[in-house]
Amino acid sequence: MKKEVKEKKVLHKVKKNWVVIGMTSVTLLGACYVASQNIDATSTSVVAHADVIGKVSDIANINANIINISGNHVSSTNSANFTVSITNKDPFGNYIPAGTKIVMNFDGNGNDTLNNTFNYKTYTNFNQINPFTVSNDGKKIIFTTTRNLYPGTYNINLSLTAKRVGEDGGNAQNTDSHSVNYSTDLSYNGANSNISKDSLIVTPGGKNNPESGTVPTQVWNIPMYKKINPSGPDDSSNWDVANIGTDDYPQSGINENFVNLINGDINITNYAPAVTGKNGKLYFPVVLEYHGADDNNSTAYKLIMQGGLDNNLNNYRLFTIENGKYVDITHEPGINISIDSSDTVTADVSQSNYKDKLLDFVGFSNYTDLTSVNYVHTWLERLDKNGNISSYFQQTETHIVPVPSNKSNSWIVAPTLTVYTDENGKAKISDGSLINGVSVYKTTNNGFTPLDASHLSIDNSNDVDSSDGVNVQSDSTNTYEVSYKVDGNSTPVKRTVYVINPYKEIHQNATLTATVKYVDEETGASIYPEKSSSVTYSSDGLNDSRDGSTEWNGWTITNGQKDYSINTPQVNGYKLVNDSDRIISGTLDVNGSNVSKTVLMKKISDDSGSLNSAESSNAQSSSAESSSAQSSSAESSSAQSSSAESSSTQSSSAESSSAQSSSAESSSVQSSSAESSSVQSSSAESSSAQSSSAESSSAQSSSAESSSAQSSSAESSSAQSSS
Repeated sequence: MKKEVKEKKVLHKVKKNWVVIGMTSVTLLGACYVASQNIDATSTSVVAHADVIGKVSDIANINANIINISGNHVSSTNSANFTVSITNKDPFGNYIPAGTKIVMNFDGNGNDTLNNTFNYKTYTNFNQINPFTVSNDGKKIIFTTTRNLYPGTYNINLSLTAKRVGEDGGNAQNTDSHSVNYSTDLSYNGANSNISKDSLIVTPGGKNNPESGTVPTQVWNIPMYKKINPSGPDDSSNWDVANIGTDDYPQSGINENFVNLINGDINITNYAPAVTGKNGKLYFPVVLEYHGADDNNSTAYKLIMQGGLDNNLNNYRLFTIENGKYVDITHEPGINISIDSSDTVTADVSQSNYKDKLLDFVGFSNYTDLTSVNYVHTWLERLDKNGNISSYFQQTETHIVPVPSNKSNSWIVAPTLTVYTDENGKAKISDGSLINGVSVYKTTNNGFTPLDASHLSIDNSNDVDSSDGVNVQSDSTNTYEVSYKVDGNSTPVKRTVYVINPYKEIHQNATLTATVKYVDEETGASIYPEKSSSVTYSSDGLNDSRDGSTEWNGWTITNGQKDYSINTPQVNGYKLVNDSDRIISGTLDVNGSNVSKTVLMKKISDDSGSLNSAESSNAQSSSAESSSAQSSSAESSSAQSSSAESSSTQSSSAESSSAQSSSAESSSVQSSSAESSSVQSSSAESSSAQSSSAESSSAQSSSAESSSAQSSSAESSSAQSSS
């Protein structure tokens, strides 16, 4: 731990070796850019079909959310951060209307309403154009769209912190944690719908008691260097210049624009309108520094600056010093740089590992008026060991002075001009529009005196003001440089004119689908695969990149058909809940949306199945009884036949015996043989009858045939005996 503290002290000492670069002469390098102006060329009318004129999108194509991106715990020192988002997915290019509202509602919490519980601010990230106005009525935060929003996603960010005990407007009596509920609603085209519900765990902070004494921070707007060899000469051969410049605002321009300090203060300076950045803007840097190594009781919380600042977040960076060198930590974990609707830029370091380090927050300010004094306000917020936040205010003061070589001459400030073509790619630009917005000054020893536009004329327009207009290719930009004269004398300053054709031809396919799902009425489970029908519309159109709107040439069907009729299938064991769902039909029209239908089906009762089973059992029983009866009848018939045969044989034998004794004996033997055969036949028949009814019938037939044959044999034998 002691080693770490020592290292901080060394870094702080190194920082003290940074000194001011004194610039005694500055060279004029480029045009002065002050503020961008936009001009729309007169547009020609476009005749559109009824189905191609943009309209309000169906709510089915809209998705709105307020998403918590930091967690549900919020305190006076720990913010809950949200992304407020609305997305337009309309396949036909229709729009979300201006006036659409996303509402975060804190009502229903007793006394813990919005204004009693929270402080909040909104901001944008990543150079997004803010499409919302933000308001509140004490219970709700309301995000309202300011213009029609064509297909795409639009965001704004929200940050909430808990009010402290005793804070103005707050109702917290102690620092106990409690839950606060909120809901999110969408108000769209006259209809309201709930999006989500959630809650926050709120822990109010204690009373804020700012520390007294010296705050380890400073702010400046000067170029810097440190001596490579602290004991060496103070000239460029021994300078290590700190590069705090960006692509838009090069370090070389910082050095050339800087003139000197005023009264030796590093935050009160003179700058000259000599060098512009890549975008043509005049600029100077602002650096808010925090000396973490010298802050024994607190750590950095937020570094904030406001006033004439550039609105491109890519031009803001956060540095620390490691091993005597600047290290860019802008994108390190836990560091968040944002800009809000009032152009206040904040570097939040509270969740990072750098809050107790030396920090330099660097931004750039632009100016438009050469006669004004430019102020940038800064605040350093610190968090002490007791959770209290203190805020320390500072500012820079920048005066604009002529460069030494341009005193007693004229000077102009020429803002960049942007002109848009019509749908045919043509723009007509007048001389008046080229002069409009350009300021003229007479330089003096100490500053600038404004002149009226009568002193200004166009020197060379490069034909951007041609009477025939200028033509620009689709989705392209032509760039022109316009030079001017002041009182007939040429000036080195040129105005950049961008002529932009924002239109481009596009082709788009839009597919709509009607989908039918089949589910169990009770369980909601799918019981049959989905069935669907689709149609694809196609069109060519002219898209305007400024707002995303498109003029379509008419939609035609290129695949499928718009009318659909989907038959409901028969599902084994189920029947329809609603007979009207036997056929699902409708139309998928242009500018419409997808259709989804759920068909409910219920299981068929098991009662009818039990009845069929009983009937089957009875039928089997009846068949068995019939078979048994047939078998018994067959046995009886066979026995009777056998008895008759035996009686006939005995009678014949008696008659034969009275005539011829030997013949009778022979006949008696034959009769015994016949009886034996008959008994065997009867036994076989009985066995067959027990096996089955059909076999019993066959056995009866065989028995009858056998019995008849035996009877014939007996008769033959009797005849022989008589003979």
